[in-house]
Amino acid sequence: NQHKMTADTKIRIASLSKTLVGMVVFRLIEDGVLSLESDISDYLGITVRNPSYPDVPITVHTILNHTSGLKTSGYTNSLEQLISVLQQPSAYTEYKPGEKYEYNNFAYGVLGTVCELATGKSFNTLTKEYFLDPLGIDASFIPAELKETEIAALYDGEHKLFRGVSTQRNQLKPTEEAGRGMKLYAGGLTISAVDFAKIITILMNDGMYEGIRFLSSESIAQIHTVQFMRPGSPSAQCMPVLLRKNFYGGRDLFHHTGSGYGAYTLYAYDPQTKTGVVVLTIGVKSEKDRYSIYGSCGDIARGVFEKNFIE
Repeated sequence: NQHKMTADTKIRIASLSKTLVGMVVFRLIEDGVLSLESDISDYLGITVRNPSYPDVPITVHTILNHTSGLKTSGYTNSLEQLISVLQQPSAYTEYKPGEKYEYNNFAYGVLGTVCELATGKSFNTLTKEYFLDPLGIDASFIPAELKETEIAALYDGEHKLFRGVSTQRNQLKPTEEAGRGMKLYAGGLTISAVDFAKIITILMNDGMYEGIRFLSSESIAQIHTVQFMRPGSPSAQCMPVLLRKNFYGGRDLFHHTGSGYGAYTLYAYDPQTKTGVVVLTIGVKSEKDRYSIYGSCGDIARGVFEKNFIE
């Protein structure tokens, strides 16, 4: 039942998924459905507060830049379960929202759910309506929607099966029920490298793809606005992309990495020269290069940005 990799092979891209989440959020902001300062309480139907800071709302902004003060909790499988978790004092860190950076997958699941409650549509549907369908992309946060023959099984660095295709496709059945897919929004987008490159081109090209505007110049500027330096890292946190100065080829590159279930992933782009790369890998060793980028991802990025063979 094995199939050869092609340009259409779809891989679970791990945390690169957060970039598409952010792009959907900014479309909702442009449509007046959300704002950066929207209190997530307004959509969840409960008052979501860190008990130590009862007067400080947790906003869309603080989730986008990983300062929400939510703990990286275990994912829930329903809106009711999620609301129950958020009502517990144990769901919050000791830090005031907006004050301290802590990379947070769980919070991105909450953010996707907020988008669902604000629109009455599943987050998966929103990605299709805003980006995937107009771009002609067959991809999904729910692999059950995709052709079995086009999904890559995930292998570790020893080439042992980590997560098979059937396992991926059985994760979640298609649903419009808010909160059901929240565990997938931080890292569960399954898409080909070629198609994800189209999405990154929108960011690299001031919101445009082949003459069609997908995001406003203002949204692109906000996505690229540095919030703070990530602790212990040379990268600056934006919303939700990262900016690293003197990266491959000495360039200042916007980027994000991902890792999970055997996949190591990377995108990086330079809006000045409109050069970018998307690398999705499975079954590779976990060694990092001098920029702390995993395996083949770094090898390919170095080839693109240092040897300039694209330009």
